[in-house]
Amino acid sequence: ARNRTAQGLAQLAAKRAREVSGLRPHIAENAGFEINLAFGTSSFTAGLLPYANLLLAEGGAPHGMLVAAPNEGTVVYHRISDEKWNEAAVELVGQVREIYTRSAQRISPQLWWWHKGKVIELPYTVIADNVIIQPVDAFVSHMKTLG
Repeated sequence: ARNRTAQGLAQLAAKRAREVSGLRPHIAENAGFEINLAFGTSSFTAGLLPYANLLLAEGGAPHGMLVAAPNEGTVVYHRISDEKWNEAAVELVGQVREIYTRSAQRISPQLWWWHKGKVIELPYTVIADNVIIQPVDAFVSHMKTLG
């Protein structure tokens, strides 16, 4: 395997990280959408964030995924399938901020949009415990194609 691209190598490494992380997926069911938390035993688990699609069992994510890595051993994600993405994002941010707050190996409370192999930050603000997602234009225009 001498002629791998950097991306090919990174993807291979991510697959490997997934295998050694002993991922324990946990699904938080909500009204009409689910948030997935993948807990791994290795500090590389968060490195799966750019390859979040590897966490999906099947079907891929044509509209992308909301992803976050609050600490070294956790990736939180939601496969976007309908206009409930905003509720899902708010719930996901809530989970992420809580995990981030009580973690020793913190990484980030940021929210990202994984789409076709790219990861784009989705900024948000919190006002009196209300999470307000401030999505980037590319995300907004893509979400208009849903439904």
